[in-house]
Amino acid sequence: MARLVPQLRLGACLTALAWGLSTLPIARADDGFEFGGYWRAGYNTASAVTAQELVTRKLSWKDFVDTLQGLTGEQSDSQDLPGLKTTRHAHNPTYFQVRLGQRFSNGVDAKFRLDSFGPLFHELADTSAEANVKNAANLRVRDLYLSFPLSVENTRLWAGSRMLEFEDLRLFDGGNPFDLNAMGVGIEGPRYEAVLSYNKAQRTAIVTNANGQILTNNQQNSTVNTKDVTLLARMELQPWKAFQVKPMLKFVNHAGAPADTISAIRRKAIEGSVESTLGAVISRTGRPGYWGNSVVAVRVTPSGLIGRTDQDENRGDDTTKNLAKQTNAENFTERNAALRGDSKKFDTTFIINDTGNIDFVRWGLLTGLWIEHDIYTNGRPSWKLQGSTIVRDGENRTKKNTRLSVGVQPVYYISDQVHAALDLNYAMRTQRLSNTDANGLLITPILRYAMNKSALGTPQIYTSFSYGRYDAETKRQPDGSFKTTLVTTQTGFEIWF
Repeated sequence: MARLVPQLRLGACLTALAWGLSTLPIARADDGFEFGGYWRAGYNTASAVTAQELVTRKLSWKDFVDTLQGLTGEQSDSQDLPGLKTTRHAHNPTYFQVRLGQRFSNGVDAKFRLDSFGPLFHELADTSAEANVKNAANLRVRDLYLSFPLSVENTRLWAGSRMLEFEDLRLFDGGNPFDLNAMGVGIEGPRYEAVLSYNKAQRTAIVTNANGQILTNNQQNSTVNTKDVTLLARMELQPWKAFQVKPMLKFVNHAGAPADTISAIRRKAIEGSVESTLGAVISRTGRPGYWGNSVVAVRVTPSGLIGRTDQDENRGDDTTKNLAKQTNAENFTERNAALRGDSKKFDTTFIINDTGNIDFVRWGLLTGLWIEHDIYTNGRPSWKLQGSTIVRDGENRTKKNTRLSVGVQPVYYISDQVHAALDLNYAMRTQRLSNTDANGLLITPILRYAMNKSALGTPQIYTSFSYGRYDAETKRQPDGSFKTTLVTTQTGFEIWF
């Protein structure tokens, strides 16, 4: 899956900025100016920099920064399980966000939000085949839009760039399947919201010569800039005593492109494709100290777009490496074919997410559940566990896969400010589609000093210890070897300002 882990490549400069901002007084809404943000920073001992790599680095500023990033930033994300949700506490130690807003006398709002991950602006669709391009920059403008009041009471129209995020999974590194990276316009009222988003995208066209023969190795003029249009609609039904239902729809049209001729090279027309997600959020707000959200959804995507996990091409013997390269090439071809609309077949994903928060007098509890069941029209190459190594399962292919993550974190309030927690996270899948598809159990004891007596405990200063046990040798050790276990520690803080 596309990894949504922030990267603090600006290092000390960004840290200093965040510290300076966090010491400013928080502006009140009644003076027309809004200022706030979120900062989570920490040190993670799971280093992706091996001892061999350290001794070969030069005494230069660049190598120093690269080493620091490897020790404390995104690259130290060694507890990750590709394609599954894992505990946020051990997985994502560093993140920064700042929010600014101004309401003018005529009721117009100007909103700006910046964080420490992603491309600078919303230039690529979430389902672009070139997903790695989305993660290449250091800072992301999440919000940059104007909001205008309409004549209908409590209804506003907005236009610009906006990151729409809904009910979070709390324990896991991941959010709602209806989250949208939007560049467009929207209307929002007390019980409804509608968005029309327009995003740039890239497709790889089929290139032929003048005789119509496909040029499989030709890269000249094969990339075509197209447009993706997304419609998002959300409403809230009349709330019941203990819960509230919010139906949602997200429809994406991947636009096509006409055929053209450039000298002897011809690009065939891109037909375009569509995908949609339909479901609902059920919010539980029955009593103080108890809340939660459940998401039930069905997602239909062009066949070939999902269930294709890229392989690690540097693991195993030459045969395994060649299989990995062959699979990655096939994945790239099939993803682009799906987005081009070469086939009108579809794959289906059934989604169930749930998050819960319960606070008692001496105890608190966070829970998380994430299930996705994929049904593929065409089978995907499958891998299997042989001893403690993941190997290709011959020519076998699978047409379905279920991925499951379960998390629970009981919290004991030693005092109003001192809390002890134990984060338990189990993640697995029924089919392996990659040579890195391990299943695992993560156990993380946590000790924190928190400003709030709650299961979330923010703002807080914390230290924790994570033990990961996996069914395959996929976790890189400081000496460069791979084992089935990994031990890390995390120390840091989390604040709102």
